[in-house]
Amino acid sequence: MNTIRFVSTMLALCFFVQAAQAMPIHMTFTADNFISAAGYAGTAPTDPVSGTIVWDANSATSPINAFLSVNMTIDGHTYGLQELASQDLGGSTFVIGGEHFGPDVRQSGTNDFAIYFNPLAVVSSGFTYTSANNQSDSWNTAHFSQFSITAVPVPTAVWLFGSALGVMGAMRRRETV
Repeated sequence: MNTIRFVSTMLALCFFVQAAQAMPIHMTFTADNFISAAGYAGTAPTDPVSGTIVWDANSATSPINAFLSVNMTIDGHTYGLQELASQDLGGSTFVIGGEHFGPDVRQSGTNDFAIYFNPLAVVSSGFTYTSANNQSDSWNTAHFSQFSITAVPVPTAVWLFGSALGVMGAMRRRETV
């Protein structure tokens, strides 16, 4: 009877620990076909823009707890974690962008960006950026040749469950002796 109670307790503990634990969420993208927001002819300074942003959240659709890494360079500027911010815009639209003026605001003449996406449908809806090398324009696109969001679960529940099985085996061995 004690073994059954122990197993049910461990299974419940595994479920709650796994449900509450945050996991890394990876966003990988390539946005291309940028156009000038000011209507100028010519090409954008960086086209395409490719990157990876990793954050910590309870699920791919949960609010972002913290950014873990960023790998993205636009017009010679490599972004760092301290430059990232996020915002839930409502209606299943999230934005990850620069910290300067907030994730949903950019100003010409600054190194800033925003990527808009729906984490529920795992689709992107736009990317826009500005550059400190250009004082009067920003570049926008809704075209992504590649976009993915993947959750990488941390196997804590597996370790807890394995430990529970080991303890059960030891208890059972002790009962038969």
